[in-house]
Amino acid sequence: MIKEKLKLEYMLQSTSKNVIWEAISTSIGLERWFADSVVLANRHATFSWGTEEVREAEIIAIRSHQYIRFHWLDEEEPRSYFELRMNCNEMTGKYTLVITDFADSEDLEMQQELWDTQIEELMRKTGL
Repeated sequence: MIKEKLKLEYMLQSTSKNVIWEAISTSIGLERWFADSVVLANRHATFSWGTEEVREAEIIAIRSHQYIRFHWLDEEEPRSYFELRMNCNEMTGKYTLVITDFADSEDLEMQQELWDTQIEELMRKTGL
């Protein structure tokens, strides 16, 4: 089954590209809001939630202070990925975080709710 693309945009409070980049591209940053444990080594990432759930991903694209794109290794659809992209509004100097993800059509709403919850956690814990 081909997954549908989901693109979400969240306004951030921070104007610091370094703070935002650390939150979306480093183990320490991702552990604050995305997963309980994150191990990044070369182009490989291991995400853990609690003691039961572990997922591995490959970093398939990265551009410093712009975006990082992951592909889940257990994902059957080779073209699917999730991407965390930071965009700066040149007029205000504020950033938005753009999430691109893929999900089955019946799971799109649930996937959006999951990202909404994760981004709320990001903002609450980091002040972004």
